[in-house]
Amino acid sequence: MQEAFSYHRTVAPMLWAIVALAVGELLVVHLLVSLRWPALAWPLFGLTAASILWLVFWIRSLRSHPHRLDGDELLLSTGSLRTLRIPLAAIDLVATGWGPGEHNGRGAINTVPLAHPNRLLRLKAPLTVRKAEYDRVALRIDDAEPFDAAMAKLGIPVR
Repeated sequence: MQEAFSYHRTVAPMLWAIVALAVGELLVVHLLVSLRWPALAWPLFGLTAASILWLVFWIRSLRSHPHRLDGDELLLSTGSLRTLRIPLAAIDLVATGWGPGEHNGRGAINTVPLAHPNRLLRLKAPLTVRKAEYDRVALRIDDAEPFDAAMAKLGIPVR
């Protein structure tokens, strides 16, 4: 069984705003730098343009790398940047509401760039990621009802 759950519709608009700010910074700051330090203008322009280009490709990858329910794992993607693999057997509960700061406090990993998560996975045992242990995983899903239904179908409570 493989199902995909998108998250790009709520995350991408805020990231596009950052791209717009970066383009504004490119035009204004680099013009001022070129007037005072002309030798720095082109290297700085190249670095900023490459960063903007990387950001655009990453934002576009959010659509092509959705969260996926694949066999006995839940694969939570952050575009092409990273994918977090969570065994379904490790998920204790899918929370639809939680206390302030619980999604980004100690022991929680927030997979949502620049948006507020709408689901919090509580794990039965801590998950080790890059030498740190997490017992909660926050995620964002554009249309959460099919995700909730799929998790409930697998016997994972949704509250």
